[in-house]
Amino acid sequence: MIETIGAHEYGIRKYFLQKSIPVLFGMFFLIDSIYVFSTSFVVSIFDESLLETPFDKLPPFKVFVTTVIMAPLLETLVFQVLVIEVLRRFSVSMKYAIFISGLVFGSVHQYNVAYMIAIFFSGLLYAYAYVIVRYRLSIFRSALFLISLHALGNLMTFFVNHLSKTLS
Repeated sequence: MIETIGAHEYGIRKYFLQKSIPVLFGMFFLIDSIYVFSTSFVVSIFDESLLETPFDKLPPFKVFVTTVIMAPLLETLVFQVLVIEVLRRFSVSMKYAIFISGLVFGSVHQYNVAYMIAIFFSGLLYAYAYVIVRYRLSIFRSALFLISLHALGNLMTFFVNHLSKTLS
């Protein structure tokens, strides 16, 4: 696992480490959902076009496959697992590894600056979730946890976006 856990654990990390894996999944999903929808709502007040991505012009099936299946799988493996595990091997602090992971995650979502900034914070959440789960699970199981979390979040966004287009 990542680092030894001892009596020195404190604060939010200790709180999360005391939770079961299913509870952690629900908590991180809730945090992600609240963040994504509140950010989308605030941004849409100012400029709806800031929420647009190249996927908006694709057929729903292609959007689904890309955003709900492919993106969570590839992005998790590259931007959380690979980045964090490589940085860990070089003895980089987990705080910096989480930050770097979030930065790289946000920087590849180059639809516009506002979108990159918003996704940077999602990347921080995903990286933190990976690290917390990685304290107790193997790399493979931690990656599955995060791929599932990311896919469920993208699935919810897919349905909300598809429903809003259908209703308008």
